[in-house]
Amino acid sequence: MIISEQTRNFIQSADDLSGNKIKFRDEVSTIVEHFSVINDAEKFEELIFKAKYLNGLMKVFASSAQNPEITNLEQIQKDFTENFGQFREILSAVISSLEENLKADMNRKFLELTPEAMLNTKSLIGDFDWVKRFLNDVRRGRADQI
Repeated sequence: MIISEQTRNFIQSADDLSGNKIKFRDEVSTIVEHFSVINDAEKFEELIFKAKYLNGLMKVFASSAQNPEITNLEQIQKDFTENFGQFREILSAVISSLEENLKADMNRKFLELTPEAMLNTKSLIGDFDWVKRFLNDVRRGRADQI
């Protein structure tokens, strides 16, 4: 897939905000470009919202051992499972529409049921959290619009 200059600039700006923490830059660019090409801002917003929410839930999980005030772990786990499944469904739909070589690579990286793919998906969620943060900054006038 050819990535437009607008998408490259958008991802560069999000990566700059993150302090160059976006790990799967090419894959994020491909997914952003896909949503741009099919003109589906609503589904893109859903994906990045879920990523930000999931990233927050993962932080709560990580801190729950040291924080006895967190008592609703069952509800948090249920929310995580539901939203993670929805994130994977959106991701799977995007991947299924890609060219065969990209489809095979991204399926292996993110959708296979392997420990490596799960870690990659966790990183991808973090990457899209940064994209969401960048868009929030743009909307609030704290970052330049691309």
